[in-house]
Amino acid sequence: MRMKLLFILVLIPVVFLFTYCEEEDPEDVPVAPVVTSLSTASAYSGEPVTITGSDFNSVLNMNLVELAGKTATVTESATPSSVTETTLTFTVPTMSLSGETIDAYVSVRNLASDLASDSLELSVKPIFNVDSVEGLPKTKGGIAFDGEGKLYARGQDPGEIYIIGPNGNQRYWGQTTWGEGEMIVGPDDYLYAAVVWGTFGVMRIPLATGGDGVTYVPDTDIDNPFCLDFDADENLYVGTADGGFWRRNSDGSVIQILSDQGWGSPTRLNQGYVYWYTKSDSGNNGLYRAPLPDASTQDTIATSSIETILKTEAYTPSGLAVDSFGNVYLMDGWGATMLVRVTPSGTVEELIDLPTENPNKATFHGDTIVITQGNQGNQIWTYYLGEGYGDTATPRYRW
Repeated sequence: MRMKLLFILVLIPVVFLFTYCEEEDPEDVPVAPVVTSLSTASAYSGEPVTITGSDFNSVLNMNLVELAGKTATVTESATPSSVTETTLTFTVPTMSLSGETIDAYVSVRNLASDLASDSLELSVKPIFNVDSVEGLPKTKGGIAFDGEGKLYARGQDPGEIYIIGPNGNQRYWGQTTWGEGEMIVGPDDYLYAAVVWGTFGVMRIPLATGGDGVTYVPDTDIDNPFCLDFDADENLYVGTADGGFWRRNSDGSVIQILSDQGWGSPTRLNQGYVYWYTKSDSGNNGLYRAPLPDASTQDTIATSSIETILKTEAYTPSGLAVDSFGNVYLMDGWGATMLVRVTPSGTVEELIDLPTENPNKATFHGDTIVITQGNQGNQIWTYYLGEGYGDTATPRYRW
């Protein structure tokens, strides 16, 4: 009996000790995720970002990425699109509709244990941004970027030109006699500006002079020049407000290569083609393109070479922009507010409802398309097109 009692007394502590050790087994204690780095320090809403770390839940939807605004009361979350124990990729949610960048703290929560990691900083850029050119009543006179990323924006009457630097600073730069046509930085480091009314022609200003030295390009006194472009051989193309399309060769000769497209029909060059939108009473309204004729032989655009992309009466664009994929962006006006993209096959895609009607001119810069408000005010809108777009899109400066 004494031996049995002694055995029980010895066994109880052993069992207790074993049970205690089993409850404190480190392998059974929940571990919080750890984040060590982000694939980028800043990203647009809609872009993928990869988090590197450890102890992520191997089940995809048991992880939650949390973003908390640092200076604004904004909190968003996202479910990862892919995950391993050491990497996690998510799509940045929309955190700002006001055009402001949101500095956010990013952390990962394991929903199985409800434990979250420490956070890292990420600047979330908006897909749509609004700037105002304070010196201009309207941004109707065209926009252009130079090779340093400075934006030149022109008003209408007088055609004052302001520069907006990459840091957002604005200053007066120069002016033309009238400012309703387009502008473009040419391959010779001149800013070219079409003057539609009055003493019409194409004016140019050397970038190096800071707005001084305005002259007319010789032999461009065609009626109502409106759209401007250069080809790879530095020939200047001018689309007119009355629907004509002209080429000024580098030797100074001028020839009309397209006519009768209707009043106010915008044109644009891209990768050896000229694109235009016919606006007339002929019943042929729509989007067309044709290969550029050989400049050396003074050829004009043959009717048989014209391709129809979209035949419709639905749009009255005042400007076009064409990316290197052949997508055409319509700056549709006169009551329209939707930014429209037309694919090479003629499919119409509605991208974003703009703040006011009648978008006027547009150009590409990096991964964005930049649009002027035109007659409605002095705003400039920047719309993010997608990751890597700047690697393949054709900007309208430098060849």
